[in-house]
Amino acid sequence: MMDEVEIYCTAKKLVDTYGKDAALAAANRANFYSEQKCRQNEKNWKRIMQAVHDLMVPTPQKVIH
Repeated sequence: MMDEVEIYCTAKKLVDTYGKDAALAAANRANFYSEQKCRQNEKNWKRIMQAVHDLMVPTPQKVIH
């Protein structure tokens, strides 16, 4: 099982490489491992897919008065 740092590092590399298609790339990988019945890798790639979504969501700007 990958730890959180590995998950987010992999997600960041996917975002840097694939841009807006990074989540699709992670989903494709998760599907591949699902078809191969490799459940641990499937879970890892699903977590990476979620991390990609987390990285792609814009953070709201704080307004300072």
